[in-house]
Amino acid sequence: MMALGLSRDAVPVPPYAALKSGALSVICIEDDLASTPRDRMALQLGGSRALSCFLPFAPTALPDAERALSWCEARQEEIVALLTQLDDGRQITLTCGINDAPVTTETDSGAGWLRQKAQRKQARQQQAQELRQWVEAMCADLPVRDIADEHGAGVLRLHLLIGAADAPDVLAQLHARLAEDGKGRATGLQLTLTGPWPAYNFTNLGAAA
Repeated sequence: MMALGLSRDAVPVPPYAALKSGALSVICIEDDLASTPRDRMALQLGGSRALSCFLPFAPTALPDAERALSWCEARQEEIVALLTQLDDGRQITLTCGINDAPVTTETDSGAGWLRQKAQRKQARQQQAQELRQWVEAMCADLPVRDIADEHGAGVLRLHLLIGAADAPDVLAQLHARLAEDGKGRATGLQLTLTGPWPAYNFTNLGAAA
């Protein structure tokens, strides 16, 4: 069996199974039901809805159940503290395409190429900072507990931590505010809002695999 994540709930609903480890349970699934990352994310999403608290492993690298159980036994206090901190937290993700600002630096030498690369990096960082400030202002009156950044090639993801009960309303309000704001249309940014997900980007425990 594969381990999808951890919970304080001992008896999940089918098709999930649980292996007890002190105050915690390792939530597991049969291997043939979780053959792809997409399948695993769907199962983790279902687990987060069925359980009162759920701490997911990365869907791209799920450990087997016995290895996860041993890993969990060695980190009981740390995991319980994180579950308490996250409580019933869910994650909503805003994905923003980051544009490379045009740079006029000459590139006929190594030094010129390095200057251009540094300027583009600085421009991306500035754009990412402005996007975060814009999202923080948009969420100022919403019950958002925390915001985490994730930078990739040409993309910035802003992950919002929200209570499970608040997540549907917050998601609807954010969709409406994005449509009204017009920032994406005005700047040419590609903005995509998804969720609610398990709190993947707020579980900094490392890998159990």
